[in-house]
Amino acid sequence: MLLVLLACTDERGKETLAKVKGQYAALVQAGTPPRSRDYDALLKDLESIPPASNVRKEADVLIRAITHARGPALERPLAVAGRPDVNAELAEARAECERIAKELPGLGGEARKAKLEVLDACRRRADELSESLAHGPDPADAGH
Repeated sequence: MLLVLLACTDERGKETLAKVKGQYAALVQAGTPPRSRDYDALLKDLESIPPASNVRKEADVLIRAITHARGPALERPLAVAGRPDVNAELAEARAECERIAKELPGLGGEARKAKLEVLDACRRRADELSESLAHGPDPADAGH
C-alpha cells in the first residue's frame, strides 16, 4: 500500500512540466526575450512542482536555463542618450498598460479575458522597448 502511494506522489508535476516545456518551446520559437513577463508564469509553474516529484530535477534544469538566460537583474534606465523616441514610446506604453490594468476590476467573463489579452500584449510591447533600451542604440541608427 505504501509503495503504491509513493509511486503516485512521484508523478506529481509531470503534466505541469509537459505543459511548461511546450510553452517554453513556443516562446523560444517566437523569439520572446528571456526577460519577458511571459516567462514569469512558466517559472511559477515550475516552482509549484513538488520537491519529491521524479520530474523536479528536470524542472530545476529548466528553471536554471531561464534564469541564466535572463542574466543579472538590470536597473531600469532613466534615459538613454540618442534614443528619446524609444524612451517616450516606453513611457507611453507603460502608461497605457497601467490604464488598461485599472480597467480590470469589475470586469468578468469574456470582457475580462479580452482585456487581459490586451494587457498582456501591452506588457510584451513595453518589455520589447525596455529590452531595446538595455541593449543600447539601434545599429541601423549609427552614423545618423
